[in-house]
Amino acid sequence: MFSPFALILIPGGYLFLWPLTDRLLRRKDEAVSSLQIGLTALALSVGGLSLAMFWIGLLPGRWLTGLSTLAVVLGGLGIGLALNRRWLRPEAWRAYWKAQWRRLARLDTESLLLWTMIGAALIIYAHAVYYPFIGDDTLSRYGLQAQIIYAEHRIPPEVWGYPPLAPLTFVATWFAAGQANEHLAKLFPVISALGTLGATFLIGRQTMGRRAGLLAATLVALTPMFIRNATLAYTDIPTAFPLTLAVFYALRWWESGRTQDATLSGVLFGIALFTKQSALTWLASLAAVPPLWLLATRRHPYLQRWRRAAIGLAGFLLPAALIAGPWYVRNGLIAGGSNVLPVAGLYHLLGNKTGWPGLIPSLAWPADFGPALAWVYAAGWVIGILRAVRQGREAVRGRQAETPADLLLLGFILPYWLIWWLRFSFEARFLLLILPLMAVWAARPLEWTVGQIGARVRLPRLLWQAAGAALLLGLLLRGGYDRLGGLYRAITHPFASDDERLLYAKGRLYDLILYVRNNLDPERDRLMLMDGRMAYYLRDYDTVVMYPTRLSQLEGFDYLIHSSSIFAIYNARLGWNTSEFYQHVWDPLIFEPVYESGGVHIMRILRTDVPTPEEYEAYREAQEAQGGP
Repeated sequence: MFSPFALILIPGGYLFLWPLTDRLLRRKDEAVSSLQIGLTALALSVGGLSLAMFWIGLLPGRWLTGLSTLAVVLGGLGIGLALNRRWLRPEAWRAYWKAQWRRLARLDTESLLLWTMIGAALIIYAHAVYYPFIGDDTLSRYGLQAQIIYAEHRIPPEVWGYPPLAPLTFVATWFAAGQANEHLAKLFPVISALGTLGATFLIGRQTMGRRAGLLAATLVALTPMFIRNATLAYTDIPTAFPLTLAVFYALRWWESGRTQDATLSGVLFGIALFTKQSALTWLASLAAVPPLWLLATRRHPYLQRWRRAAIGLAGFLLPAALIAGPWYVRNGLIAGGSNVLPVAGLYHLLGNKTGWPGLIPSLAWPADFGPALAWVYAAGWVIGILRAVRQGREAVRGRQAETPADLLLLGFILPYWLIWWLRFSFEARFLLLILPLMAVWAARPLEWTVGQIGARVRLPRLLWQAAGAALLLGLLLRGGYDRLGGLYRAITHPFASDDERLLYAKGRLYDLILYVRNNLDPERDRLMLMDGRMAYYLRDYDTVVMYPTRLSQLEGFDYLIHSSSIFAIYNARLGWNTSEFYQHVWDPLIFEPVYESGGVHIMRILRTDVPTPEEYEAYREAQEAQGGP
């Protein structure tokens, strides 16, 4: 049963470290912005709660419960309030939000950008919360792991591979709600998306000023693949959020040299690595920041330069190792050294890469970046690299007086982009981890262009407002076009059941699930699934997910359920098109179709060996006698 306390407990789980974070950041810098504090608190709260749940879940017994999770939240909140009682001042909160409303009400350029981000957030929220889990990876990985952890009240050995932050965050939400509520669990990617926009703004403001920060954040909010993936509960955006904040604090360390900034950067990187293994490339990037600082400032009269660099390096790397390292060590202990880092399947790795167009990634994937915005990203990409090269040359000469922001951004972008281009450019989604940094680069030429137009074209303020609003609205509708249906259905079908919503969103997949639930016996029928998403819905059944290549692998199973990608998987790319199984996939002496939806079949397994020629001949004669083909 749904608990109304969830309306209090779920926000508490996302922000319980806010008072403590406020005390930590204001201790060194009283002028630190409320946005920076809130975003840092959000990332630390999500990461801290999931990390605590991880260690509780590894204890002998079943200690991972709603009460233990609540104890972590109340403990962190209580310590923070004890150390920072002024955090609760109502007058300060009222003044802050009144100032934000006045900023929105001005309807100037900055206000229109903020309203655009609010519009993107509404589209993301409406679609995400209206539908249950619909993302393929969410169903086959993160949601399935969350189901297991929630049912077991621990982290059993079968939960390994992909990092557990997202599943544990789902579980914490379910504990608060009193049931496995997928709609509430999808608040996690929505909140992570908002956090990513805020972190993008912080870097843009730090490097180029407030307006550039707003432009960078708005670019991200208008990017089609960002809006799309923010609704799917994948881990790319929840990883991009702490990574972007980690870069922000790395930039601050370059200027301040404070151990706190380096440590926060390392902690945030650890949280990202605890969310998705793809963040590992940033390890080398962070490790390079202190040596680069030593190189660039060797002609400057800094005291204790080597000590500052050494402490900074430790702050960048040690927290990340302590936070994420145990998960990957556990992977190695459970599945062997070759499985420490999970990677995409061989079918995907052998797929088509972008090739030379991937040198400017937004132009290689214009639909994902948006036809118009792809060129803005491309301009920023080229200009950012050129500026980084120039700053690198100055750093080598020891003449770089200011923070080489573009060089540092390149240091984070380049290793990740290079691995993506060479190995994983079969999908643009993986670029979400560096999308905020790409947007910061793109904000520079965009800000210059907007400034030039404003200086050369004289129009009444109202006309400028109307033109700007129309342009941003058009870009928003284009960026969110494939998610507007969720907003429409949330308005027109607000009380549709989850079955109705899933049938609309997942079609044949969920139709097959309903057939299995209504017609097959979970205590008697053993199922082989060729679609990993189905395991999420069929936890009560004895299932195995597999793409068989030999008929003998079907031994002991009663039914085989095809995947919609069966013809794509069993092709020459993997060589499986010549396998024994695929040669007999439609053999009527081996399989009997019992149900079909959208071309995908449920097959009863009749036998697991190849029939003899005599059996085929007897079958042919029987069919002819019955007047069949």
